[in-house]
Amino acid sequence: MRSRLAADHPHAQREVERAVAEVTRRVGHEPVALPAEMAAARALVDRLQRSGELDDGRLAALASTGHLAETTAALAAMAELPLHLAERAMQHERSDTLLVIARAVGLSWSTVRAVMALRSREHGLSLAEVAQCLASFERLSPATATEIIKFYRRRALGKSPLDLQ
Repeated sequence: MRSRLAADHPHAQREVERAVAEVTRRVGHEPVALPAEMAAARALVDRLQRSGELDDGRLAALASTGHLAETTAALAAMAELPLHLAERAMQHERSDTLLVIARAVGLSWSTVRAVMALRSREHGLSLAEVAQCLASFERLSPATATEIIKFYRRRALGKSPLDLQ
């Protein structure tokens, strides 16, 4: 599809690439990283977690320096969620799931904002979007976020959502 569009519109090569990337991202078929890159990211995150260095500050540093795969793997590890759920949160246009994960693991707003900036680097974030996310983040109680994360875990394991003990 991409090559056909590019051939039909050679003068708009950049716009074709951007549009195809956006559609692919929205559909959710494009992984956050290539398998080898994600494996390396998971290995790094595992080492950080074992050594007790995986925390809010480390996640903020990963996000601020553009490490998408590592940031995604870190979110999954910190929330004890399957990687595909963290990838979905990072790819989704809306920030709801990301905010739930962040609140459940006790991230600071500055770290959340760095993660949001990383995931939206293609299209940017307006001040209104940031303000709306901050308001949602502040309204979301840690207890509610934790219950939602438990639901995600159960669903990922194929267990009944009613079995939330």
